Amino acid sequence: MLLRSCAHRSGLACSVLVSVLLVVALGHFAAAQSSREQRPSAARESAYTATHEHQHSSKGLGSLQQRRVLQQRSRISQSQPAVYLPFDRNRRPRQNAGSNQQAGGTTRTGQGQQGQTVTAPSQPVSPSQPEIDVAMSSQAAGISPSILLMGRFDWQNIPDANGRPWSRCLDMVWRARRLSRGNKINFVPTHHWVPRDDGFGVSRFCYMHKNPGLPDTVTTNNGMYCSPWNSAVIQEFEDTMTNCLAEAMRQGFTPYIRPHLDDGLGKGIWRNGLMFSPSYTYGEFSYKQIMLDPLARALNRALAQASAEKKLWPRQDLTRPVVYMALQGEMSATVMRYTAEWQALIPGLRSTIGSKHADVKIGIGLNFNALDAVEGGTPPPNGGLIGWLVGSRRASQNPIPSIDAAAVNKLVSQDIDFIGISAYAPYTGPGMQLNEFENSAFNVGESLRLLANGVNIASLINSGKLELHYSEFGIGGGDENNARPASSARMAAKQPWAGVAGYYNSAYDPWNVYELRSFRDEFFSKALQWLSDPYGKTYRVCDVFVWGMASWDLFGLYPDSTTYRDLANVQKIADHNMLMITAQVEAVKGSDNARLVLSQLQAISGQPEGVVGTNVVITSDNKVKLQASSNYYAPRPAAVAPPPEPEP
Repeated sequence: MLLRSCAHRSGLACSVLVSVLLVVALGHFAAAQSSREQRPSAARESAYTATHEHQHSSKGLGSLQQRRVLQQRSRISQSQPAVYLPFDRNRRPRQNAGSNQQAGGTTRTGQGQQGQTVTAPSQPVSPSQPEIDVAMSSQAAGISPSILLMGRFDWQNIPDANGRPWSRCLDMVWRARRLSRGNKINFVPTHHWVPRDDGFGVSRFCYMHKNPGLPDTVTTNNGMYCSPWNSAVIQEFEDTMTNCLAEAMRQGFTPYIRPHLDDGLGKGIWRNGLMFSPSYTYGEFSYKQIMLDPLARALNRALAQASAEKKLWPRQDLTRPVVYMALQGEMSATVMRYTAEWQALIPGLRSTIGSKHADVKIGIGLNFNALDAVEGGTPPPNGGLIGWLVGSRRASQNPIPSIDAAAVNKLVSQDIDFIGISAYAPYTGPGMQLNEFENSAFNVGESLRLLANGVNIASLINSGKLELHYSEFGIGGGDENNARPASSARMAAKQPWAGVAGYYNSAYDPWNVYELRSFRDEFFSKALQWLSDPYGKTYRVCDVFVWGMASWDLFGLYPDSTTYRDLANVQKIADHNMLMITAQVEAVKGSDNARLVLSQLQAISGQPEGVVGTNVVITSDNKVKLQASSNYYAPRPAAVAPPPEPEP
């Protein structure tokens, strides 16, 4: 109509009017096109309304509407905080194994149980905030806690007051989430063996508990009881591990499993030299039946549960979830001398766990030394853990299989995905150098080279074929008998495997000793500094797990050793892990996602443990680093120096 009326106006006025109308029309058309590109499809619009608002909010990822969306996506069972959402860097679908790509693709999807779809929210096409610069290499490694499961009392499910499942295992998972600010957790399920009457080898396997009335129970010297396995208890172990592993996945953890065997008589016999076949039946069951099979089935079920609930997140630097399972932990003799039998188990375990929901990594666990040592089953007469570490005791009446070097070579170079080390090689003590943290890796690398036809694990690691983990790490501060504090920091450094075991007694707490506490501060400050730099190393260690019991338990994770928690060092580890994860997300998925993940990590409540996780900040010039007041790598000063010794 306006164009028709233009005919009654002058030529110049009409031209001006037509030009104005064309400009306005083109502007509306462009806005409509932009809106179509940025808005999600109608089916998902209500779930992700914050995506469109993101570009216009002055607070960006911190807008109220987006926080509500994140809260909805992050809610997990039993009101525990979940923090990991799998975003793509380019905010567009990524096609990979186990995932589907929808038409119009603004989401990445993965197939859940029975065809259910796991959907992650998409992000804006263009970044809404400036790129960030993280003060940490994306190739850095972090420090994570371990969950020790020493017997049925640790993995048994007990309904809480509301009828929901509760166990010490679940409790440790939740505590780890509040404390570590990491994305990895190490499970150490520990079963036990009873030696034969002559003191050698294995007569049967048993599980530890506190009920003296069960049949065929042996009593340990620490007041516990160990009973033979039966099918019902094996099933209970599988069921309860399924619950705990699934909860770890809901919490955003990548699970690592490192099975152990301990001496069922409580005499302190060291597992590293124990001779047994994983497939042979001792008593009623084999190691495979009581340990590996139920754990593999539990992983399979836990993955299916978390996926069906749409709470199976890939680690932030990956596009697909992954699980790690070691065949054994710190049991070198059996792997070195029954190698073919261990190799034969790997395909079946991979199949049982399944690759539908996650990639599966299978590995072995070795001690930092004594890979060829064999122990008959009783401590050497000169006693103590030192005796186990420095020599091997052979008995002529118990034939010892020889090491098949070719089989070990194939196991390491072709069959497994990782090696986890009990990293307790000695250190020099106060003033130690950073390269001393590689001592354990050098020991294992040289031992395998000599015992396995020259296999070169450094080359395998550098090629990406093999991962190296420090599956046990830390310092215990104890004497040779694991009963009292070490006499000096240098002694504690030379035997980091020694600590103070048993129930807590402040009089025997090594970290109440000023010299030992100061060295532990130095040790973990330097460990974080070493892990932050991925370069200049012969052996790149990608995962480190603190041993989680008694005086080694820096995180205070195990229920009986929470008193040993060192909040100052745990805070440093939490800060380090947040920086590391932020750097990884930024490198793989972009700055917007890195900001989001950092905000999620900072929002985790550290109460009642007291870790707040607020030392990592984004500065006005978009640098992610520690607050200026946080001297990240420097050991914390002791609050009060020890008083001088009174003169006689």
